[in-house]
Amino acid sequence: MTGSVLIVPLPSQTETGEGSFLLRRSTCIFVGTDDEEVRMIAQALRDRIRAGTGLDLRIQSGSKVPKRNAVVFSLSADSVNGEEGYRLLVESGCIRMKACRPAGLFHAVQSLLQLFHPDFFRDRAADGVRWAIPCVDVQDKPRYAWRGLHLDVSRHFFPAAFIKRMLDRMAFHKLNVFHWHLVDGPGWRIEIKKYPNLTRTGAWRVDKTDRPWRWLDTEIVKPGDNRKRYGGFYTQEEVREIVAYAADRFITIVPEIEMPGHSYAALVSYPEYACPNADIRRVGLRNRDVFCAGQEGTYSFLQDILSEVIELFPSEFIHIGGDEVNKAVWESCAACQFRIRSLGLKDEEGLQSYFIRRMSDFLESKDRRLIGWDEIMQGGLAPGAAVMSWRGLKPGIRAARMGHEVVMCPTSHCYFDYYQGDRDLEPEAFGGFLPLSRVYAFDPTPDELTEEEAEHILGAQANVWTEHIKTESHAEYMIFPRLAAFSEAVWSSAEARDWEDFYHRLRVQLRRYDAQGIHYATSAFNVTMKAVPDPGTGAVIVSLDSEAGGTEIRMTIDGEDPNAESRLYEGPFRIDRSTVIRAASFERGIRLGRVSQRTFHIHKASSKRVNLKYPFSRQYSAGGAFGLTDGLRGSRALDDGHWQGFHQVDFDAAIDLQEARVVRRITVGFLQAVRSWIWLPEVVEFFVSIDGESYERVGRSGHGVSQRDMEVLIREFTADLPDVEARFVRVYAKNVGLCPAWHGGAGGKAWLFVDEIIVE
Repeated sequence: MTGSVLIVPLPSQTETGEGSFLLRRSTCIFVGTDDEEVRMIAQALRDRIRAGTGLDLRIQSGSKVPKRNAVVFSLSADSVNGEEGYRLLVESGCIRMKACRPAGLFHAVQSLLQLFHPDFFRDRAADGVRWAIPCVDVQDKPRYAWRGLHLDVSRHFFPAAFIKRMLDRMAFHKLNVFHWHLVDGPGWRIEIKKYPNLTRTGAWRVDKTDRPWRWLDTEIVKPGDNRKRYGGFYTQEEVREIVAYAADRFITIVPEIEMPGHSYAALVSYPEYACPNADIRRVGLRNRDVFCAGQEGTYSFLQDILSEVIELFPSEFIHIGGDEVNKAVWESCAACQFRIRSLGLKDEEGLQSYFIRRMSDFLESKDRRLIGWDEIMQGGLAPGAAVMSWRGLKPGIRAARMGHEVVMCPTSHCYFDYYQGDRDLEPEAFGGFLPLSRVYAFDPTPDELTEEEAEHILGAQANVWTEHIKTESHAEYMIFPRLAAFSEAVWSSAEARDWEDFYHRLRVQLRRYDAQGIHYATSAFNVTMKAVPDPGTGAVIVSLDSEAGGTEIRMTIDGEDPNAESRLYEGPFRIDRSTVIRAASFERGIRLGRVSQRTFHIHKASSKRVNLKYPFSRQYSAGGAFGLTDGLRGSRALDDGHWQGFHQVDFDAAIDLQEARVVRRITVGFLQAVRSWIWLPEVVEFFVSIDGESYERVGRSGHGVSQRDMEVLIREFTADLPDVEARFVRVYAKNVGLCPAWHGGAGGKAWLFVDEIIVE
């Protein structure tokens, strides 16, 4: 445990001392260098201390370094902590911060601030407080050079003031790369002076914020359209201001200009750069919104745009997207096919590679480097390009082995638009499930890589996509406190990280968030409920827990919300009838998080083994052989642990009730989550049997839900029987097999997700 050193992310080395340094009105801030960046850091510290404590400290410089009652900044070329590392030494008489570069001193200040009482972060200074800082010696440096946060401002626009606040909070967590997703199909967000229609037209769409997000609803407002519009963009002056603001916090902004796909906003603004067969104004988003790779004008258009972007952003890397390119439009475009033939390319993937290489060559001519999503490797990749691996770790591993630099951001650990708790208790999110502990467990360097290959892993970043994130408050909720866990994954050494220790420090970090007015999620404190069979009884054994752990859990079964006086959960317990359990975490009588509720269904098949003709995926097991008879229904979160997943294969399950019984109803639930390649079954059939060999079909059901319905939904399929006597029950459901041709994963294996089989 770190004891009193409650710093996030966890420093490399800490040693606590006796006593504390008392901040007084007479304390000075001493700058032992004429470096202008260091003076700015010292001034920022002074401003923060004045806001948090009311003390207006003076800044001094000179050759005589004070030995007492001072906060001392110094640069030292012999620092052992690297370009961004530092040493922070707090003694009762003096605070000293030393680094070889100003960035290190900036990070030292972020650690120093966390040694103050959490009330220090409030806008108004507290009266009568002694600002004592515990004595400690901190030696620290980051594990990775790229510690990033990505924010999509295309799907929903966020003003410059919010971007600046996020940069402040990134700096507080020692992150140093802001990936600004400025361009995508739903909106163009950066002023390009040579092409004013990009913002005049492409920055605005028909306002449909009063309804759930749907890709195909996106409709750019065209000239003369008087409907209410939604959107916005950043002027070049605003961009320069934000870039400078980030630089003062030692954050590099990497802009993304999406190409060749995800380009609806751009192509509606300048349709001449779409394939002639695309009819981009009529067809809509996520269908044919791909730049024409066959006509030369496209490349000039995009290079003109990149030239203006380069003037605004001094970053080494420029992100060009490159993901999810629907190449079908190229297949029927005469210009694209002519270019494929004339260049001797193999196919459309070769054309994409050619497109990316041309952009890479152009950026290199401007002393910049291209980075893109991992699909840019399709057909071959330009030598100097870097890869952002989002479709798992494997693309990043392949890129590193090819000698390309890699930023890891797999959906499994880095997509902050995913749910982080029980979907019924959370605001709307894209889908998936990414709890705090899984973020914390993330290791950007796969074990499969050799030491030499691992050198190509630049680091990692957390990605925030905003389909369902309309407000600043919602964005904060999705980002915090997961950003704290992520910051430790990219800053701290893998060996030093420990979940219990992190939780201990996080509790104080949340108080700092409170003081700063950050709207963060408390999902990690919500209670999770599990059940295992009680063999031979038809009952289940219920256990309660929370992701955070270390708190009291109080519960009720009478329909009332639990309070500090409710029954204390002391260990697993047995239930033999259908029961609704409500539970919450408490600490010192105060409820943490929300009240969780689960209905445990006890029925004739409870705790009976399910025999499957085709196996379920290990990734989605619902707990194994008893996962469909444990009494728990699945939620709309596909990763909630209660769904069994079947990849392309059908579902065919038989249950032995162990004796002949009267069966009146059979019910089974299925999930549809089209974005996750999960569809409802084409048909469900129900069978019963006395001997387990000869089955009689007693029900057949369809559903009438469109395969194109993008909403995450659950459908129950039921067979009502006229008091049939049976010992065996069988359920069959037909998987759709492959993703339809219109889907982004066209031709890929489709999933079938099944939850509890209830026999009554």
